[in-house]
Amino acid sequence: MDSLSEGFTDGISNDIKFYMSKQSYNFRNSIKAALSEVLRVVFESAALCINTIRTFHLIVLAVIGPIAFGIAVFDGFQHTLTAWIARYINISFHLANFPNELGCVWI
Repeated sequence: MDSLSEGFTDGISNDIKFYMSKQSYNFRNSIKAALSEVLRVVFESAALCINTIRTFHLIVLAVIGPIAFGIAVFDGFQHTLTAWIARYINISFHLANFPNELGCVWI
């Protein structure tokens, strides 16, 4: 018998091996897709929380802004206006960019 020829049972076993490796790949791929979906939902919820906190802080700073401006007129309180502006810029710029930074890390 020729050693290169494939018997009937060898062909079936190769088909079974191929089917099993295909199912293994499909299973691993479905696990990766499910994990990716879960992590995407976690990322979106974290971004929503951060944006909510940022919006709340900006509203509070918008209310306190005129008060800080009025108090800055008096001696000894000149730093309140610059501190308010610095805090407003910090919150509006840094926290607006934070979800984008998370997205860059996760992708």
